[in-house]
Amino acid sequence: MPARRRYVKRADRAVVAVQLALETAGVTYRKRGGVQTCKAGDYLVFNEEQGGDAYAVTSEKFEAMYEPAE
Repeated sequence: MPARRRYVKRADRAVVAVQLALETAGVTYRKRGGVQTCKAGDYLVFNEEQGGDAYAVTSEKFEAMYEPAE
């Protein structure tokens, strides 16, 4: 399983993310009163600066929007 790493969406805002690198059809979870889903290869993102908000991002969007933090 890949290690958790810090990533930067904007130069001043880091998040912690892990890629869902499992053989699975996906994960379903309840958030904000609705059902959310993510699939194998998506990233689970934990944003400490938004009060500990956690959410899933497709690998395509994640790789386009985030870069590893230094």
